[in-house]
Amino acid sequence: MFIEAEDDYQKTVHPLKRLLGRSYVDFDARNYSAPDTWPDTPLKGPDTPLGWAVYLGEEYIVKKLLETGRVMVKKEMLFGAAMEDREDILKALLKTGRVRVRCKAEDGRRLLSWAISHGAVRVTKYLLETGKFDMKKETQPWANELSGLAYAAKHGADDLLRLLLATGQADINLRNDASGGRTAISFAAEAGAQECIRLLLAAGNVEVDAMDLYMRTPLCYAARGGHEGVVRQLLATGEAVVDAGDKYNRTPLSYAAEAGHEEIARQLLARKADINAGDPSGRTPFLYAIRSGRERFVVDLLDVGDVDVNTRDLDGYTPLSYAISYGLEGVVRQLLATGKVDVNVSTWDGYSPLRIAIVLKRLDIVKALLETRDIIIRPEYLDFEWEWERRGHVFDRNDVEQFTKVLKAYEAE
Repeated sequence: MFIEAEDDYQKTVHPLKRLLGRSYVDFDARNYSAPDTWPDTPLKGPDTPLGWAVYLGEEYIVKKLLETGRVMVKKEMLFGAAMEDREDILKALLKTGRVRVRCKAEDGRRLLSWAISHGAVRVTKYLLETGKFDMKKETQPWANELSGLAYAAKHGADDLLRLLLATGQADINLRNDASGGRTAISFAAEAGAQECIRLLLAAGNVEVDAMDLYMRTPLCYAARGGHEGVVRQLLATGEAVVDAGDKYNRTPLSYAAEAGHEEIARQLLARKADINAGDPSGRTPFLYAIRSGRERFVVDLLDVGDVDVNTRDLDGYTPLSYAISYGLEGVVRQLLATGKVDVNVSTWDGYSPLRIAIVLKRLDIVKALLETRDIIIRPEYLDFEWEWERRGHVFDRNDVEQFTKVLKAYEAE
């Protein structure tokens, strides 16, 4: 079900709850149906014995109360039964003939739409079998709600999705304006619902690359969410554009790299995804991978072969700058080993890789940089008091002595 369990407080304070705790043998509906015995109360939600029995899903008591012929059957009870997927109770209420199956809720929705939006598979199946609902109309998005297929896909409710698709009347590519124009397959991809994806693909004519208002495709959502199986399913169709950028020019690989989803990144790279595709901030998937802090992952990406190791984002940071900032010594050494890295390029606020390493007191990385023999040491790099005033980094005497010794030794060579 898509809803939370009923409030325990409401259950315990109402007399009917105490009644339900006793043996059904002791139950006599006639004692609990007359208005003068148990008048309506201003309680939120169910306000009659029958209403509470429906709310609590007590089929036996519902039927006993209905047998008295002295209870009022309200349409709200139908929606309550549908919400809890109580087909048996729903049928009992409809059998009285006092409520219509095509009644509307306060927001204008009919019973079928309500049942679908609450994931009520049994009730949905029963209502469809009545033949009294227009499937296309009932599965349309309602106000700020989602369509029937979208609800099922979003919650991974494959039984419900299968039921709706079997009618052959649901619009598989219907866009939900309340959610930025997303389709059912987009929601299924984000949820990692592989069976839902399989059902949608098997239905045929599904737009595998349907973009929402943010220009994100199902593949993009699956990659960002780390759903390897779904990514594999979408790529297998041959219709998913690997480098489809969203509104912010973020590609599936960019999102996968940022979140450290290594296997997904490998799948995308195997399909020739562009590892150097930059977004408006200037960050490429490789830069995002470094920012994820997963050292082994970053080293593996370097083996791709065409990685731009000197790319810069809008702040002037390079892969080397980020690797130092995140303390990824292994990545620093691998970058330096390529022989292609500009070791002296500074960020826009004047911080070279060496200076970043000094400020962050990463002595081993400082030594690794100096081993390249290409490092330029500027006078301000040794002004530890200035760094302390500007950045708030505290250098004790031992720090100053260690770094000064290493830097002076390099200059003397």
